[in-house]
Amino acid sequence: MKSGKLLKIGVFSAVIFIFNGCGIEEPLERFQFEPRPWTSRMPAAFYQVELKKSTSADVLTFIKSHKKEYLVQSESVVGSWSERKKTCQYWMNAVAFDDESFTAQRKYFLTVDEKPWHPFAERQKLRFDAWMVFPQEVLEESYPSESARRIALLKKTIEYYRDDMVMLRREARVIDSGSMLVNQVFSNMLYQFEKSPSFTDTLASLDGVWFDHITLNKGRVRMVEQDGIVKVKIKIGPYANRFQKHKDVRAMLLDEPALIEIASKKAKRHIDTAGYNAIYDFENELWEAAFEAIEAAEPKQAEKLQKELKGKNYRTVVFMPKEETAETGNLWVFINSADAEVITAYQEK
Repeated sequence: MKSGKLLKIGVFSAVIFIFNGCGIEEPLERFQFEPRPWTSRMPAAFYQVELKKSTSADVLTFIKSHKKEYLVQSESVVGSWSERKKTCQYWMNAVAFDDESFTAQRKYFLTVDEKPWHPFAERQKLRFDAWMVFPQEVLEESYPSESARRIALLKKTIEYYRDDMVMLRREARVIDSGSMLVNQVFSNMLYQFEKSPSFTDTLASLDGVWFDHITLNKGRVRMVEQDGIVKVKIKIGPYANRFQKHKDVRAMLLDEPALIEIASKKAKRHIDTAGYNAIYDFENELWEAAFEAIEAAEPKQAEKLQKELKGKNYRTVVFMPKEETAETGNLWVFINSADAEVITAYQEK
């Protein structure tokens, strides 16, 4: 009898799940596989852009990451967008350039899924990423409190975004719709933070800060600063419940201690790290010099490494032997800036 009741409850629950909140034409859609790339894996172009370095020519080579994406641009902003699920899911990348150096100064990624409910989706309603080079005068300005400073930086983020999207919005309905939604998200979020500034105390932590959205329900936001760059990440939907576990959230702040910790875990599989000095290779300058020698001595190995690192923004940690008489040479560990995962490692002979 008990098993019969459980079966009835299970069937009843499934029926509610299938028909809840949708018309008669939608139930079958709930059991369709989410077409790849999934919403959390779309921003390939976003991660390839290096602020302060990438030029407009660089950006144009990889801004269209997926099939059927459309290119839009103004005098200082380049973007791409696309949609699917009968226009219920859409996404966009955009990069804004400095008027003098013509290098990337701000980059954005947005994806919206109005139907993230079927069993094989990641249930992410919205994701928004913004990385921006902030003027020093803004970062160094005096504020009444740290909470006030954090709120001011968030306000500045949405101001820059609005200015950058002005021209692109006229060219694409998707970008216009996305811009309106991002404005709404920031308005809701800032209203709550200004009402209770202490909420922002954990804004830079892995947990981020929970906030409510008027139609999309709950979401989380994290904001960090590094090397004059402000990074903001927002996720809304059930997918945000494990926000602090997401690789892209963890990778937002890859400072020297974090990189060495990640690299050391990989290095221990190859060497006794106690006999080595771990050095963060800032700007990958040491690696670029070493690669020339590797290319000359081991062309096949150099070609293999090039393929593994191609198209990725990576950070490098090098483990150098403490003793000159060591039998092995330097060990290089390459960490993906997008997800804080080790791409590969190479040990010199």
